[in-house]
Formats: sequence, C-alpha cells, structure tokens
Amino acid sequence: MVENITCTKALPILITKGLKHRSVGIRKTASYYITVIAKKIGHRRLLSGVKDLTDKILQATLDCLTDPSNEVRYHGKEILFLLMENPSLEQQLEKYLPSESINTMKSQIENLNKKGLVEMSYDISSAPHSAKSLSSSRTGSAASLVNVHASAKRPISYKNIEMVQEEIKEMNKLLSANDWRVRQKGLENFKELCDSNPNIIATNITQIFDNFLPRLQDANSKVNLLALKILLDVIPIIYPSMGQVINLTVNYVSTNLSSKNLEIHNITIKILDLLIHYLEPSILLRPFTNQVTSNARKCSEIIPKIAELVEKEYKLKPKQMEMYILPLVLHLINCVSSSATVQGGSCNLRRATTHLICILNQQMGHTLMDKFSQLVGVTTRHQQYLQDVINIT
Repeated sequence: MVENITCTKALPILITKGLKHRSVGIRKTASYYITVIAKKIGHRRLLSGVKDLTDKILQATLDCLTDPSNEVRYHGKEILFLLMENPSLEQQLEKYLPSESINTMKSQIENLNKKGLVEMSYDISSAPHSAKSLSSSRTGSAASLVNVHASAKRPISYKNIEMVQEEIKEMNKLLSANDWRVRQKGLENFKELCDSNPNIIATNITQIFDNFLPRLQDANSKVNLLALKILLDVIPIIYPSMGQVINLTVNYVSTNLSSKNLEIHNITIKILDLLIHYLEPSILLRPFTNQVTSNARKCSEIIPKIAELVEKEYKLKPKQMEMYILPLVLHLINCVSSSATVQGGSCNLRRATTHLICILNQQMGHTLMDKFSQLVGVTTRHQQYLQDVINIT
C-alpha cells in the first residue's frame, strides 16, 4: 500500500487501520510510518484544517501518546514535537479534541518544552520498517521516505537499577515532606517520571503509590488538587499496571466526592470515568462496591458507575457480578428505607439505587428476584421493595 499511494492517502489508512489494531507490533509499525509521513507533509499542511487530515493527525497523536507501548508513545511525541512548530496548534486542539484530551496533549507539550525530544533506544535493524523492507520508484510516495529514516540509528541508553531506585527514593521523600511546596515538587517529579519512563512506574508501582496516593487526601487543598489533576493526566499512560494498586487508588480518590471544593469534586468524577474507560470492569467492581458499602451516602455517585460496569460486563462474567452486586442492592435498600436524600452530595441515593436495579433487571430478567431472595438477611420487605422498583421500571 505504502509503495503505491501518496502520503495524504496513506496517512488516514495507517491511522484508522493500523493505529487502532490490537496487535502492538502493527501499532508500532503504523505509528512509525505515520511519523515519517507527517514529517514529509509538514506541520503547516497537517494543521491547515483540511478535512480528514488535521482532525485525524491530532487524534492519532493522542492515541500514540496514550498507547501502552513505549515505542508507540515515542512516535507520538515525535509527531507532537513536529506540530509544536505551528503557532495554531493550541487553536486546532480546542477545535478537534475534547477537553480531557487537550489536557493530556498540553501536559506532553509542556514536558517537551522543558526536556525536548529525548531519543528512544530500539534496534532499527529488527524493526519492520527496515530499509530493506521497502523500495519505491514512485516520486512522492510514502515508501520513498523510508530509506532516509530507517538508516538513522538511535543511540541506546541504559539506566542503572541502583540509580533508578535512588531516584524513586528521592521522589518519595519529596512526596512525604512536611512542607507542602516540597510535596508539590514531588508530584511534579512523579508526573515527569510517568511521561518520560512509565516502565519505571510499572515496575515499582506499589512502592511509588504508597507515597503518591496520600497526596490525593492532602490537608493542603493545593496539593490535593494538583495530585488529582496529575492522576487524571497519567491514567492513560500507566493504566496497564494499575491493577496492583486499584483498591487503594479508588479508596483515596473516592473520599474527594464529599469535598465542598467544586473543582476537586468534578476532577474526582472524571478520574472515576477514566478508570472505567481504561480498566477492565472486573478489576473495578470490588473497589467500587466496597466504597458504596462502607458509606453509601457519601459515595452515592459511584452507584451509577457500578451500573455502567454491570452493563459492560454482566454477560461475560455473570457470577462475579452477582457475587458483588446483589449484596450491594440489599445494603442500598436498607439505606434508602431511612432516607432518600444524600447528605452533602448532589446525587439522590434512592434514584441511584433505582437506576442500578433497573440495569440489573435488564441484564438478569426474572432471575434477579430469584437470586436476590436467596441472600442471607433478605426479608419480605426487601423483596417487596425490589419488586416495586422492577414494576416501575
């Protein structure tokens, strides 16, 4: 394909077919060629507002930057570094990307402004885009670009394990410092490490999060807010390794739902939504239900999130869903019997409970009442409440 079509035709195909592929090898190859073609087309035309060009290259850059593969993320930084030469970049970001994605891009731009584009190490001879793999006699084709770029070897860099551990130790000291300004510096270091070397975070995530997570409940509102913003930014980068710390993460994040600071509250909701977007429902089910069970009134806004998990996962893992959700429904029915209003919150507990039961009924049908009735502690009053909700919905 690349040998026989022009750059502008190859680019959208590589983005839609290659960058969205499940295979990391295909995504690596696609991201490489997208980078090569983007450099050939140039930032002026890429950000000129042309249909199926500007919107696609910005989304492709975002997809690369948030990909689990370090190599794909590096190619995303290469593309972004190119686009940063254009003064209209910020305007085009606001036009074509949602606000959450813009924050991710701006964070990467800030990092590139500070550090520049640090070369990444990989063996070019083993890559699928080796100079031997393609040749083209067609002037202006995408394939004709490969020989120039494939011949440029990147320097290999290594980090000593002891140096890495020392860096983590120093960052953890900053995160736990008495001075709130020093803790802010620790958060900034954490963010930089996530951006520049997420593999270090993945390998040491338990040790690092033991010191990072308390900042999500920091007594200083500035530190608290910054920690939440940073977590929102780095989830797309480090989510593959977050399963190890998800219980504590949800616990620390959820406490901010009762915050009177509107910005803190809104970012907390966005973090929960982002976790649902990136992590498997089966990973989130237990920590989400635990939060509601421990304090249904303060965490009632998590109930619609649990309903969302049920919609996504019930058909795939019905037994696991029932094991957590049915006892939760019993607990919620007990809670709403005394009061319908959530104190200190914007969500109605009764409405949230009704919504969850409605979703469960859609997934389980008549088996919902049968299995609910088998739970220990269920009375005729509980059964009647459940039946009334089912009848209404």
